[in-house]
Amino acid sequence: MDLDELRLMVDSLDELARIPGGIERIRDAVVELALTGHLVESEPESESVDRLLARIASEKEARGLKGGVRALESDGNFALPDSWRLVPLGDILAHCRNGTSAKPNDVGEGYPLLRISAATSRRDGVVNLSDHKFAELPEEQASPYLVRPGDLLACRFNGNLRYVGRVSQVPAEVNDSILHPDKLICLRAIIVSHAYLRHVINSQFVRRQIEDVAATTAGNIGINGKQVKALAVPLAPLPEQGRIAERLDEAFALLDQLSLLIA
Repeated sequence: MDLDELRLMVDSLDELARIPGGIERIRDAVVELALTGHLVESEPESESVDRLLARIASEKEARGLKGGVRALESDGNFALPDSWRLVPLGDILAHCRNGTSAKPNDVGEGYPLLRISAATSRRDGVVNLSDHKFAELPEEQASPYLVRPGDLLACRFNGNLRYVGRVSQVPAEVNDSILHPDKLICLRAIIVSHAYLRHVINSQFVRRQIEDVAATTAGNIGINGKQVKALAVPLAPLPEQGRIAERLDEAFALLDQLSLLIA
């Protein structure tokens, strides 16, 4: 889909929105506009992405994390702005870990333990903190799996392919005692905006990569941490990342309102 087609689609919102699946097509189009540099204005005086990658590499070294940050060659199917870079997701992460395998209970004993659906049920890409069971385990065993404000939780296994690899963000109001389960992978980036990454990973560009590598086991479809780290993600200059995420959140809120109006 080229830029003219995307603009024509956005100009025909009302008509397209009434077609089955039309709202989703509009969402995908807006994200593609964003990730090809056509949704917000660039700031020439901003720190370059190459400089950002150098800072990320220095921070990784300071934290004792292995590897630098590589810039990948585009395959030509996704036209990035000249100032952006395509990078492996794992190169910009400080943390990529499955959750606890502790057995949950429904009687309210122990730590709140998020259900898998907590990271897939909300359309706005925010983790539903009220969607949980409980798990009893010692503090030292719970500590590595406690979620933090802004964390990204990726669905590792699901019976529905469209949920596999889908990412939601932990809201700021989370307390310090909520665990994520084994089937949700917690991601924490270095310097890069988590709100921006949430949109990038949920974009059709990255979804195609996820669906290409997802495997089926015992009726469930899954992706592992190694495959998540290998995903190629477009990286914008840091100030643009925040503005892109803000504009996309605004656009999605408007599309949700439109969806209710035409329902």
